[in-house]
Amino acid sequence: MADGEYELDGRGEIFYLCGVGFKERHNTNVHLAVRPQIGSIAAIGSAYGVRFTIRDAQAIPIKHPMFLESPPRGLEGLKENHLRCKNFQFGCQMFEVDEVGDTVKGVVVRTLRDGAPVRRCKL
Repeated sequence: MADGEYELDGRGEIFYLCGVGFKERHNTNVHLAVRPQIGSIAAIGSAYGVRFTIRDAQAIPIKHPMFLESPPRGLEGLKENHLRCKNFQFGCQMFEVDEVGDTVKGVVVRTLRDGAPVRRCKL
């Protein structure tokens, strides 16, 4: 990615920026989930000094699955490094995930949770 401004295509209800660091990725990765919100600005800095700013967007805080109102079954069987993964946490938070682990491996979930903090973008 080069410096500059990038337009989101508007096809999605949410956008997830994931930047992968070089070493000590748990300290250097960047995660910013947003939803459209005219007039708002969402931003995050990186360990490398780069700042990512998304205009007309509101940040969605990412929660650990254990703190969700209805956490998916199977969390206790996952390794800690898997549970620490922000992409995994965001997926559990935003999508209708009832169960995680080997018994549901390969199942694709596309339905957003009721009450998930998103709204449709009207462009």
